[in-house]
Amino acid sequence: MVPLAEAARVSHLLILSVPEAAHATVWESVAPELGTDAHVGFLHGATPHFGVIKRPPASSFVLVAPKGPGATLRDRFVRGLGIPALIAAEAPADRLSDAWEVARLWATAIGCGRAGIIRSTFRDEAVADIFGEQAILCGGLVALMRESFETLVEAGVAPEVAYIECIQELKQIGDLVYERGIAGMRAAISDTAEAGIEQAQRHLPVEAIRSGMERLLVAVQSGEFFREHLLDAAAGAPRLREARSAQAASAMESTGAAVRSMYLPRPMTTHAQEPALS
Repeated sequence: MVPLAEAARVSHLLILSVPEAAHATVWESVAPELGTDAHVGFLHGATPHFGVIKRPPASSFVLVAPKGPGATLRDRFVRGLGIPALIAAEAPADRLSDAWEVARLWATAIGCGRAGIIRSTFRDEAVADIFGEQAILCGGLVALMRESFETLVEAGVAPEVAYIECIQELKQIGDLVYERGIAGMRAAISDTAEAGIEQAQRHLPVEAIRSGMERLLVAVQSGEFFREHLLDAAAGAPRLREARSAQAASAMESTGAAVRSMYLPRPMTTHAQEPALS
């Protein structure tokens, strides 16, 4: 294993692929050793954009942010496929074109050129990525799943039924949207399900949801969320660990484990062997 300082001295492209909470510490070790022609690579624009790492005037920062999990990126790469990536570059004027080319070549090397390479900025990637995670992909979806599950259970519906309807079947709709878009999803579901789209929009507090999203965006844009996140990480992540523990101990999780086991591959059985439903 090459020490950080030595890696910085010999690298043309030094990629900070460590957790963001460690970026500042690693940067202290590598920044003084960087060669004059080195580019520093990032997988997410947050630490440069929010000032955790400040680009020295003579240095070049490049960003390649694949738009999907690392496991998906790797799986598609070995199958000769890719996923889209955002790229960005910040550098002195006389090195900027070279920095953009380094970002493009890096994105191409990990297979993203097979799907799409989109020019962006550190700011737009950081803000859009964090906001999307909070508003819908992770935060918003979890809130909707939890509230819908609990609403049905409190109304007397069996937890297993509530979990299947509100959580387990989400993948099927997500897959349709992924493959066909929202209009294509609407065309693939029943008329009753499609009519429910407008019904939900009439009854859910859409204006309150939009207002909440705007507050989320302000906290992301200002750096407030990211600073709090790094402070929690520096303290050993007590808030994050508490949230994980609470989720793991919830009735929704124990119900989910039982439901997911029903979807596992099973050997063929005779009718006499099939389990009875409770």
